[in-house]
Amino acid sequence: MNGKDNSGSSPAIECQPTGIYSIPDPTECNSYYQCDKGTRTKLGCPERKLFDTEKRECNDHERVTCGARAINLSDKNQC
Repeated sequence: MNGKDNSGSSPAIECQPTGIYSIPDPTECNSYYQCDKGTRTKLGCPERKLFDTEKRECNDHERVTCGARAINLSDKNQC
């Protein structure tokens, strides 16, 4: 998922009215929300990457701890 989703699928995520920053999706480790002056957009990490809650960016899956968030590392090029 590398597109934008402004559908508001996770109402628990609220963005502050100022600033641009990223916050983790509470249920999916390979997704996150980009907050831009109060507007949230759901984004996905590239293949084989997960959202690192400490660095607030996508990182190699070996370096990320997801906790209870679901992990999806599907590689569309695999048979």
